[in-house]
Amino acid sequence: MSEATSMQPAAPSTLADVLVMTDGDRRRVAAMIDDLGEDAVRAAARARGERPYPSAVARALGLAAVRPGGARDAASGVAWLAFISDGLRLGVRMKYDPEHTQWWKQALDDCGLPRAFHRESKSWVIPSPALDRMLDALGDHAAVFPADMAREHAAQALGSAQPFIAPTLGVRLSRLPQGSGVVLESAYDAELVRVIRQTGAGSWVSASKAWVLDLSVQRVLEVLEEAMIFRDMVALSEDLLEFVDVAGDDGVESFVHVGPSAEIVPGPDAQAGGDHGALLAVPPAMRAQAVSESAIRAAAVEHALLPHQVDGVRHCLKYSSALLADDMGLGKTRQAIVVCIIDGSATLILCPATLKANWRDEIVARGIPAEDVQVLGDGARVDPARRWWIANFEIAERLAGLPYVNMVVDEAHYLKEPTAQRTREAFRLSAKAKRVLLLTATPILNREAELWTLLRLGGHELGRLELNEFRELYTGSAEARHELSGRIGEWMLRRMKTSEVVPGKMRFEPKVSLDDAARRDYRALWNDGDLTPLDKLGRLRHALERAKVPFILDALRGLQQADKAIVFCERLDVVQRFMDELGTSAVRLTGAESMRGRRAAERAFQDDPSVRFFVTTFKAGGVGLNLTAAKYVFMAARPWTPAEMEQAEDRANRIGQKSVVQVIVPTVEDTIDEQFIDLLGAKKAIMGDIVRGKGV
Repeated sequence: MSEATSMQPAAPSTLADVLVMTDGDRRRVAAMIDDLGEDAVRAAARARGERPYPSAVARALGLAAVRPGGARDAASGVAWLAFISDGLRLGVRMKYDPEHTQWWKQALDDCGLPRAFHRESKSWVIPSPALDRMLDALGDHAAVFPADMAREHAAQALGSAQPFIAPTLGVRLSRLPQGSGVVLESAYDAELVRVIRQTGAGSWVSASKAWVLDLSVQRVLEVLEEAMIFRDMVALSEDLLEFVDVAGDDGVESFVHVGPSAEIVPGPDAQAGGDHGALLAVPPAMRAQAVSESAIRAAAVEHALLPHQVDGVRHCLKYSSALLADDMGLGKTRQAIVVCIIDGSATLILCPATLKANWRDEIVARGIPAEDVQVLGDGARVDPARRWWIANFEIAERLAGLPYVNMVVDEAHYLKEPTAQRTREAFRLSAKAKRVLLLTATPILNREAELWTLLRLGGHELGRLELNEFRELYTGSAEARHELSGRIGEWMLRRMKTSEVVPGKMRFEPKVSLDDAARRDYRALWNDGDLTPLDKLGRLRHALERAKVPFILDALRGLQQADKAIVFCERLDVVQRFMDELGTSAVRLTGAESMRGRRAAERAFQDDPSVRFFVTTFKAGGVGLNLTAAKYVFMAARPWTPAEMEQAEDRANRIGQKSVVQVIVPTVEDTIDEQFIDLLGAKKAIMGDIVRGKGV
């Protein structure tokens, strides 16, 4: 709203002379005058010591008030829209205005109240008794937050109280072993926190975002009623949860020097300090299963399985849990589907969102009727009548009621962090499954202990060890890792691509020099003592990625006309630079595209001779793509783990590839690029000691 002009000392003859108004405001003021009469308006204003433009009427019209002395409030209109209450809590809905919102947040801070916004009701939530304190704190903006109006409507809301917060909190109670307490999970609510603290029997586990209460379930339900959370608003889970201590150091030195001082930056795999406890459901113990060789032989014929895929199906059927860690492009998806078809039971598939369509297509291609398959998304209603459900990790908490027997987890390394929400929900789902299949070509990204989470998820006996004990026994040396590899051989199957299956790949790391300007910019960043180490590392990596663009562009332009190439980047501005230079000969994939757009880009690259280049990011294009039309793969940056690098390379190096794939990873001399070579080599050695596969 435009600023008000200063007012004249004497009262003007009409309201229109008071302020410089918009046409809309002027029309509303004219209507007010017509309705009440100008004399009545002016008399009421003078009686309150105000200028003739009365604040009460102005607020009713949504206009700004003028205070004694002539200063007009900076806001436009009354903030209040509606009040709702359940008796304890007061929900305040307001017109959206950034300045109003900032004043409201400041008042919350001044009153020592949390900034609690309830999305479902679109209201700010405060304890009902706190309204007067809030109105006092908002006194300097009384024209926008009129106290009398708030009290009147709040009283009406309290008089017709009904639950509006509690049904949306998602309160869930689970058991601890030997009746040692109850785990309470919920969205944040100040009243819930208050009543739990009053019991004196609650401990907050921040890593799992849950309360552990040394009370019976019945007593917890009684406590919840004090917060207006009633039994029908609480989910009683049958899951048995255990507290797992995941603190400790794996001894992996993931460090990169980023300046002339001794200061170093840990890689993103470094563990943060703080609460390292996780509350995880207890999956059933891994057990042997009967295997029907005749069923395997029939499935091999029906589904055209390659010999190594037949062995993989057999491996996955031998036990109630298995990790299929085949190299990228060897058909893990098909093997898992055939296992579930032979089993004949309902199946839940958890995978990254970008892979859901791939799974659906492959399931239907195996002869499963499309009407038996449901792909679940954020808004999809779960249909328990189906036989196959495909869901992304982020919606796992909605799936507990499904009648699945088999559970397949694709890209299972996404669950390597035991404290992550998706990992905790996956543990709950696995506890209900009779068969758990874990699929990933990269079960270890950084350190040995990441495998412990998958072992525990699958019910393997080594997963029942305490994490610190697992570390002591199986990490820190090649000998310990070799012993671990031997212990998990009946559970994990790993095969590598050979030239009999795909032609293979060759890696080149040509040296690239910075030009004088780029070198000056790099050294300036290197010596900048004002940047935090992590910020400096990001900027240095970004500078190197930009510096490699001219080299890669020259190489792309020098390819044969029939050759195609994939370019992997980290930064979106680098993707855009490639697209600007390559024009219609390139397609992009950055994660901003719809699933339809993703598939269209993939098909264009595979099938259209005029589309020669596929420009993407490691995150968006590193999994779930079949880009065997490419003969070359260029890396504009190095990711943090060798697994990410190999996944990117193997978008081209997979079944269906007719040529040797050439992987080009430019390296900038005398920069952190060279440190990353050592870092990735150390991580690759760890994985190689444990995940040792034979060729197929």
